[in-house]
Amino acid sequence: MLKLRKNKTIGLLGLVAVLFANTVMSHQQKESYTQISFNERTQKLEIIHRFYLHDAEHALAQLLQSKVDLTRDSQVQQQFAVYVEQNFALRDAQQNLINLQLVGHEVEGKYFWVYQEAQPPKTLERFYVRMSSLHKIWPKQVNHINFEFNQQVRSVRLGQDDHWQLVEVPAKQLSDN
Repeated sequence: MLKLRKNKTIGLLGLVAVLFANTVMSHQQKESYTQISFNERTQKLEIIHRFYLHDAEHALAQLLQSKVDLTRDSQVQQQFAVYVEQNFALRDAQQNLINLQLVGHEVEGKYFWVYQEAQPPKTLERFYVRMSSLHKIWPKQVNHINFEFNQQVRSVRLGQDDHWQLVEVPAKQLSDN
């Protein structure tokens, strides 16, 4: 009986250790996610960036070299949104820079969201994208970019050594309204 209890305890401790290790490992992965889509109603490109709140706060504290509170301080939130804006860019098929406007930002749960929009190029078939947010702080940072057009998704993952990446999406020609 004692041996069975000991085996169960060891098994339970092993399970807890595996679960804890997975939690730690998942938190150690530094990632952001960006969605780019065309809004038919507004006729604009919409760009939505999502960062883990803890990572964004930790990164901004390193950048500013001071303690920050991203959940409550609107000025700090604006600073991080501007940082993201400065580290993200799009070019059209001819490699002309697309002028992005910072629309806003918010804290929701464990995420920090940054919103941008832009007038789209005439064709939405090819984009060049650059996203260097957090790479100088965490060299292993991966920024996932999803282009969602015509109910299809094209994705690219950008690491520290990636610069402008070409992404081809299902073609859509915009009318000249």
